[in-house]
Amino acid sequence: MECLVATYGKCNICKSEVEVKYKNGVMKGKCKVCKAIVYKRNLDKQDRIIFISHASEDKEYAYRLYDDLKKRGFNPWLDKENLVPGKDWNVQIRETIKKCKYFLPLFSSTSVLKEGYVQEEFDLAHDLGNMVEEQMSIIPIRLDECDIPEKFRKKQFQDMFQDWNEAVNKIIKVIEGS
Repeated sequence: MECLVATYGKCNICKSEVEVKYKNGVMKGKCKVCKAIVYKRNLDKQDRIIFISHASEDKEYAYRLYDDLKKRGFNPWLDKENLVPGKDWNVQIRETIKKCKYFLPLFSSTSVLKEGYVQEEFDLAHDLGNMVEEQMSIIPIRLDECDIPEKFRKKQFQDMFQDWNEAVNKIIKVIEGS
């Protein structure tokens, strides 16, 4: 006798709703729109928001990381891609940081010296990460050989400037491991 349990999720390719059934130890379904096979593991990736925090001077790197994570089926969040027009951007950013699973602060020689909103994002995530560490993981990212701010030094950082693709793969291993 086989056990069937149905649930719904979104297809990573076309974002259509997909019925996924549990059968013989695997959660799997087929998208009726684009015909892609969707596994439960892929649906889980969409449930985990990955907030990418960056200084405006580092937006090229932020977009590159966003694209790399998006191509692999994850749910990265980047201000210019995800802010909803007509809504208070400050509220949207704060709410997203509060509910994200991963916070990736991008540190560079520029961002660590900068004052302003990027520092507020860093502070909010740091404070929330300390209160509810099981809900949010902070993965500090270095874009160059800068000093990580004191409050993030207890966390192991990931250098991106030596081998970008290898660094992205390490970040993905952390995310998939949780």
